[in-house]
Amino acid sequence: MATTTVFRARKVVTMNPSQPVADHVAVRDGRILGAGTRESLAGWGDHRLNTDFAGHVLLPGFVEGHAHAAEGQVWRHCYVGCQPRRDPQGRLHAGAPSLDAVVARLQQAHAAMKEPDEPLFAWGFDPIYFGDRRMSLPDLDRVSPHRPILVMHSNGHLMNVNRKILQMAGIDASTNVHGILKDETGQPTGELMEMAAHYMAYRQVGSPLFGAPDVESLLQYGHAARNVGATTAADLFADLSEANVGEYVRASAHEDFSLRLVPAMNTLDAPFDEGIARAQAARRHSNDKLRFGACKVMTDGSIQGFTGRLK
Repeated sequence: MATTTVFRARKVVTMNPSQPVADHVAVRDGRILGAGTRESLAGWGDHRLNTDFAGHVLLPGFVEGHAHAAEGQVWRHCYVGCQPRRDPQGRLHAGAPSLDAVVARLQQAHAAMKEPDEPLFAWGFDPIYFGDRRMSLPDLDRVSPHRPILVMHSNGHLMNVNRKILQMAGIDASTNVHGILKDETGQPTGELMEMAAHYMAYRQVGSPLFGAPDVESLLQYGHAARNVGATTAADLFADLSEANVGEYVRASAHEDFSLRLVPAMNTLDAPFDEGIARAQAARRHSNDKLRFGACKVMTDGSIQGFTGRLK
């Protein structure tokens, strides 16, 4: 029989109203057997006492129902969020609390790049902190009029691009595509809302902020979840191609993968019968740390980006 380990803690929050707190928890084969006093757990047989958390509070693992594994990819690029934020390794990155601070950080990233035509990708931007002021083409012109620049908003449903990308994509006053924001004169401002407009930019410079998963980025996603106490999380818009499923499986087998991951298949990119077959094929690869079967049937818009259609 596998060894039972009893962890001692300053406090164990059980989420069980009949016994809301304890000071020990028993674990065997990765499964929680019970929580209580050490004496009350003696019924599980011989055990090894672990005191690593004796001065800490233990909580059940949180379940994150709406997240994206791209959290493990975006840190390869420039962070321009308003609030300080920790990366998957726990390093704290300062926020950019004004539009000028965002532009300054983009200028620093631009100056550090060696190839003049390499696209500059940034993420985490959120204009709701800056009053009525929206990022527009003159702001990104201050960074570079020649390098393609794409700034993803924190909600993932909006982005700002510079004139270079608009020119590459052929977007001008006459472009009639939903989501291309225009000013009072009818000229594009560089803000692109939702997928139809996004894809016009992606076709020119790619989409590494939401690229195909790889083992390293999935491991980083697991670290990010662990840092906030989540032990189960969704990847709520996953492309379950055969190659991508292979990356999920390899990541889940890694000894450092600290998450139970539920990729929800993107159902927009495949015909109905093909999508069903793809989901069924993926389910055969489920394991203790990887659960296929969920599907995301529609793209929902953003509340904070004001593209969500609510009544």
